Amino acid sequence: MYSGKTLWVKLFADGVAELCFERADSPINKFDALTMTELREALQVIASEPRVLGLLATSAKDVFVVGADITEFVAMFDQPVAELASGVRRSSEVFVTLEDLQIPTVAAINGYALGGGFEFALACCIRVMSDVAHVGLPEVSLGVIPGFGGTVRMCRTAGIARAIDWVTSGKPADAQAALAARAVDSVVAAPRLREHALEQLRLCMGGRIDWRSLREGKLGPVKAHLAERAAVFAESRSRILPHCPPHQPAAAIALDAMEQGAALERGAALDIESMAFAQVAKTQAAAALVQKFLNGQQVKRLANRAAKGGTEVASVGILGDRDFDNWLAVMVAQAGLCVQVPTASIALIDDLIDGVSHAGADQRQTLRDRIQAPVSAAGQWTLDTVIAPTELQLEPASSWQVSAKTVPTPRTVLIAGCSGDLRLKACAANLHEPGALAGLHFPQPVEDTQIVEVVRGVQTSDAAVAAATGFALRLGKTPIVVQDHQGYVVNRMRAAYVRAALCVMEQGVLPARVDRILADFGWRFGPVRLMDIMGMDQVNKQACALSESLVQEGTQNLSDDEVVERVMLAFLVEAVRLLEEAVVSTAAEVDIAALQGVGCPAWIGGPLTYADWLGLAAVVKKCDALKEHHPACAPTARMRAMEVAGDRFYPAMATSP
Repeated sequence: MYSGKTLWVKLFADGVAELCFERADSPINKFDALTMTELREALQVIASEPRVLGLLATSAKDVFVVGADITEFVAMFDQPVAELASGVRRSSEVFVTLEDLQIPTVAAINGYALGGGFEFALACCIRVMSDVAHVGLPEVSLGVIPGFGGTVRMCRTAGIARAIDWVTSGKPADAQAALAARAVDSVVAAPRLREHALEQLRLCMGGRIDWRSLREGKLGPVKAHLAERAAVFAESRSRILPHCPPHQPAAAIALDAMEQGAALERGAALDIESMAFAQVAKTQAAAALVQKFLNGQQVKRLANRAAKGGTEVASVGILGDRDFDNWLAVMVAQAGLCVQVPTASIALIDDLIDGVSHAGADQRQTLRDRIQAPVSAAGQWTLDTVIAPTELQLEPASSWQVSAKTVPTPRTVLIAGCSGDLRLKACAANLHEPGALAGLHFPQPVEDTQIVEVVRGVQTSDAAVAAATGFALRLGKTPIVVQDHQGYVVNRMRAAYVRAALCVMEQGVLPARVDRILADFGWRFGPVRLMDIMGMDQVNKQACALSESLVQEGTQNLSDDEVVERVMLAFLVEAVRLLEEAVVSTAAEVDIAALQGVGCPAWIGGPLTYADWLGLAAVVKKCDALKEHHPACAPTARMRAMEVAGDRFYPAMATSP
């Protein structure tokens, strides 16, 4: 009946038509402009064919449809509000066409159906779900709201209270949770999904399931009294909004749209949803969170490219016995690798394994079985990867140095630690093959920080970088490759953040107030808390004493906005320096490191995304005004050149202020 690049339709003898999503150029299905065009055409074909008595919607991929194509948001968000709302409403009308078909429709959800994928399923009469699938409306995580009818149909399918929780949290649900929420109609084991979906469709076609009533229940206002609706929305606002991330209005805008739309017919409710989508899409948070998503995808691609061709790590020896080394040994074991450690570490590692909360007794025993002792100076070379602490490398009489000069180097030697200087150059001097040496910097707190910096020394080979990056990926971390400059990326940005905060404290702003102001702005850690994490206790105490004495002396204080501006500009300038000095290669890596490693506010997307939003001309002007008293804010040469050229760090998205 229809064959496109993203989907096809076949008609079977019994009148069942199957619409199958099968994108030719990707392992996943998504709703991009091409898919929407083909879906519109396919539905027109189905609606005009009298032999079609029922429609089964399936996927030939491991997922159903994962949602919209986020890369298309960049151009979309640059449109004026009215034009953007009109475009979203036109796309939403495709789902109306599906919902208004004069035949029963059943969605067979085999894998992830998120965002637009689940909105498509909601437009069907019946939703059948595999027991391994997940569904949800995660748009708020991108700073926006559902735009294909999700806020409208979810209220009419699952009820207002559940719809509010799903839309404002953005959390996907597994099959049983979706069934309990009435978001789907039935759940079956994956091998039976198609068979069961066809059974449900044939029951509809035979009149044993009243599919027309199911469809019509989504066309009018939500069936609830006005007072009941008002009470549910009022309770939800008081419960949800105080806990929403700062400066991210998507949840509040979604609540408003859902409350207005609940009292209206489908068409009017969809109009409200489309306009609300357009309004929230023009916010700074939406632009930044979409860029954050795109940056995350780019960083993954860069990491996979860096790891390509590297020999997979199979056997690991950890020479150190620090707390960090013991923690790393447990993480390596959790990644499914066998690891050898010093005998002295075994008891401490056992205690760490006992503290792994999500592991049962059998899993903890498996971890212990993967961790062995001892590692000897001679025996370590039977391993393909050795992880050593910097301190051991620098010990003049260490057995490591003796062995390194006389015994063939293992395939990869990793210097791992959480300090800002792994001293790769000094370590390389002690190796027979210095090209095999790379660094792994785990920023503190190591347990909670997703980012890992793969440090390339002057002599580090591509093979060593590939092995180190692959190893970090195996650990479930987000690796970025950095050059061997002291502080690397994360600690340099942390230091810039702390120095800027100390500078405003020197002007009489109390540390507690600085922490409060920056926490309100969205920072994960206030600078005082970050100084504690970085072991800067004495600096912290001195700063507290100084700022308190200045306040007592009546030193002029700064407003909240001035504190934010001075800290953010200094932080931004340091981020640009990292690119200028080629410590890291891309703006995306800088921003992801700032978000995951430093705790930069998510709603600004990172310092370079923030610079684009403000505009380089405005940033340079502000920096010039502050540089005399705050040298860290002085614009760099690259910033001035970009200002003159009208350049940005990323392609244009939403309108800047």
